[in-house]
Amino acid sequence: MKYQFFLSIFSIILIVFACKESEIQIDENDLLSGKCKVTSFINNNRAYSLTYDSNGLLTNRFIILAGFEPIPYQKFDYKDGKLATIHKIDLDGRSFQETKFEYGIKGVNVIRKFERTRNYTDTTLSTYEAWRIEFKYGSNTNKPTSLTRWFKEENGDFSRSHTSEFEYNSLGNIIIEKPHVFPKGMVSDTDYTYEYFYDAQVNTYKQLYYLFFITIEDTPNIFSNNNKVRRIVTYGTQVLTDIKFNLQYDTAGNVTDDAYRFSAITWMCK
Repeated sequence: MKYQFFLSIFSIILIVFACKESEIQIDENDLLSGKCKVTSFINNNRAYSLTYDSNGLLTNRFIILAGFEPIPYQKFDYKDGKLATIHKIDLDGRSFQETKFEYGIKGVNVIRKFERTRNYTDTTLSTYEAWRIEFKYGSNTNKPTSLTRWFKEENGDFSRSHTSEFEYNSLGNIIIEKPHVFPKGMVSDTDYTYEYFYDAQVNTYKQLYYLFFITIEDTPNIFSNNNKVRRIVTYGTQVLTDIKFNLQYDTAGNVTDDAYRFSAITWMCK
């Protein structure tokens, strides 16, 4: 069916019918700010730990396996106090650029994702940009009002695959996403709407989604002030999916399980 085709193309997420609490004030320019930092978590049934320097900046990510020393997996580099690159560490100890962040005065402008190529004859290792997400901001907000995803074609050119436009409520949560896809360069508007409900807790797990940005589905978890607890997807007047996320919290109100991607999250608070 038509709606199934589009739903599989952009599986994105967004809308928020937030609770009637006063708006949470956060530093919208610093997505890694907060008095609490993630120290470990599970993703795709694999356990990881994170380490920080004396200034509270994330430095390394390790794989945790029972009976083994922590295995270096990623390292994080900064420029002017902002996260600039994430490097993946190869099994032989060499690293390559995996993610690059570019900023403007309102926040992150571009997230670039790289994949590696390797010539096993001479053991050289290089990377190429596989896809990127570009964010645009309105004149009166430090939150993105739209994003566009570009991916690299086999001929080396970049093609625009998807654009989403966002609306926010007074609590600083994304409440509506309107997606547009670009099959073979053509613009296709859809009647899909992504709606989200949120809790009343401060969104601290945005750190994880920003650091390990994988898909445009991560966007509401990064830029909304509260934590997503429900998603409704409609096509015209027809409800396609209605999913509730049973979040778990620690005593400080930090999410320990988002019922979607991250679980067993532990926190270190000042």
